[in-house]
Amino acid sequence: MLLQTKRHVGRKVIGAMSSVRRMRDKLMKHCGVESRWSNNLPEEILHLVLQRLCIQNYVRCRSVCVSWRGIIDMAIASKCIRPAPQLPWLVLHVHRFSLKDTCFLSLSDQKTYKPNPTHMNRLNCVGSIEGWLVMVDNAGWHPEAFMNLWSFFIHRRYSAYTTVNYFFNPVSGVKLPSQSAIPWISGRNHRPTFFYQVVASSVPTSPHCLVAGLCSNGQGPTDKSWTPITGEEVRGLYFEAIEIIDRKIYAVTERSSMFIMVFDIQDAHGSYPSYNTERLVILHPRPHSYRSFNLLADGVRHVTDIESNHLVKDSVSKVLFLILCCVRFACEVDPIVPWHEIIDDNNTIPLKSDGFRVFKLEFNKGARWVQVDDFGDRILFMDRAGCKFIPASFNNKAVLTRNCICFAFDSPCCFATVSSSRRDFGVFSLTNKTIDQYAFPEDHSCTRLNAQPVWFTPDFC
Repeated sequence: MLLQTKRHVGRKVIGAMSSVRRMRDKLMKHCGVESRWSNNLPEEILHLVLQRLCIQNYVRCRSVCVSWRGIIDMAIASKCIRPAPQLPWLVLHVHRFSLKDTCFLSLSDQKTYKPNPTHMNRLNCVGSIEGWLVMVDNAGWHPEAFMNLWSFFIHRRYSAYTTVNYFFNPVSGVKLPSQSAIPWISGRNHRPTFFYQVVASSVPTSPHCLVAGLCSNGQGPTDKSWTPITGEEVRGLYFEAIEIIDRKIYAVTERSSMFIMVFDIQDAHGSYPSYNTERLVILHPRPHSYRSFNLLADGVRHVTDIESNHLVKDSVSKVLFLILCCVRFACEVDPIVPWHEIIDDNNTIPLKSDGFRVFKLEFNKGARWVQVDDFGDRILFMDRAGCKFIPASFNNKAVLTRNCICFAFDSPCCFATVSSSRRDFGVFSLTNKTIDQYAFPEDHSCTRLNAQPVWFTPDFC
């Protein structure tokens, strides 16, 4: 009985002492007195520490104490102290009909992070430029629009919805005001119009930033903030990839081995900027393009050895590269249920990458594609929204090797028996021409409602 009483009294004393400590800390904080050791750490030493931290730990340091928060906020605003360079993150979007949250996958520590705030759900990402993402928001993707399934899927009354495009920095949470609101319906075919790739010449906060986008179905947006590129020179062409170098937009079709379209953007003298169009013919010898089709009797078409086109620029040398990705897939020729109208899918076997070829554009008495087998000390990151070179020195934990292509594609396929087979993530070595499939962490399993992933370089705005 005596032992129990002592224990009871001891617990009361410990609880009272904890309450006193909490009250003391609140009082000292209210009076502007910092009781932690971090307040006595010299600012110069903190700067040395910050330079060696990755961006997620850099941001976490703001939560240590009030004094650190002020120092780090000042360093971010002045951009005098930058976090340690690191590999890009992969934006793992979910389909607009899914209730899961969008998250980021870090290759360095194999962890996933959720953006703060988490309003990226049910949005689409169609590009990234340094620390910024190009987001697409359509009212038809919101939960309240799901209730009107009859008009949304059958009658397709998309005209009631608009698509809003804007730049967003998920690290700082800064969202630039949208200057573009595009009607969901555009053109005579009454098909929805949306961007599937957007590129920029610089960060959007720069006054000289030039933004270009590829629209679906060949229809341009009618919004006044965009200048549509039309005319006899581009009529009938379906562009697969674009890139901007020195205010020139380079665009390629499936016939990239034969010509490139170049649009030289001039200064605006009125409401719209003007441009000059040039068809840049590729001289011989040209890269051989692989295309093979096999039609089976059961109504499924198997496509093998078909190459998709991607463009990437070297920001230092201003050299343009063409990436040819060899893929295979199978799709229904005449599906009973038009899944492509609902989730852009009629595949029975999702797309898979079998290999890559790289060419750079050289001008020697004309334009030529010259095949490249070595990037040097660089790593190429690829997705459907664009490509970017990253120095191999950023790979401080030896997650990847130099002279490789790290690709991330996600193809809709409701008919796949295993949902993880829809993911086409891997690393292609230009040195030995092999592909290693990337193993995903278990805390982010693949579902049938994942959307296209995008590589993103985390940074402050």
